[in-house]
Amino acid sequence: MELVRPIFDVLKCLGDPTCTYIEHHKKLKDRMNDLQARLDRLNDIKRDVELRIKAELRWGRLLREEVEKWLLDVQTVNDTMWDIDERMQNVSCFSRARLGKRVAQTVEQVEGIIERGGFPEALVIDNPSTAELPFQSEHLEGETMVIEDIWNYLMSDEIGMIGVCGMGGIGKTTIAKHIYYQLLKETKPL
Repeated sequence: MELVRPIFDVLKCLGDPTCTYIEHHKKLKDRMNDLQARLDRLNDIKRDVELRIKAELRWGRLLREEVEKWLLDVQTVNDTMWDIDERMQNVSCFSRARLGKRVAQTVEQVEGIIERGGFPEALVIDNPSTAELPFQSEHLEGETMVIEDIWNYLMSDEIGMIGVCGMGGIGKTTIAKHIYYQLLKETKPL
């Protein structure tokens, strides 16, 4: 009985790593297919994010650092997949398990990147260097009453949106800019 216990301990010690090694070896092809499917899904998400960036990135806005890092992570995992594909072409019986382990780790990495890629909020931020530029207001002749009326309507609880319409060149944009900068002044933290 004293001899059997050490043998069981040795087998127990060798069992887990050996089973894992054999599993990596046997399931390499299945894991490659799984990795490719997840990577295809990740690249679809990346294309959607790039389209959102293109739509949101204008007027001096900047891409959020979190989004930049995510895009770099996507590129890194795509490069890793390219390297794995290259190694898969010339995989030997002895290196198959090591490649299987790398594929399994890459699958987990891709899943983590997919989870981080949801981005429910905006992908861009206002450029802080231009956010505090003083407003170069145009002088308004006689339109101060219109601005006051619009301001009063917006500050009331009854109206949440106002459309400003009229002929071209009469100052609709200038009035909207004045209202916008007045709102900025009102909501600016002290």
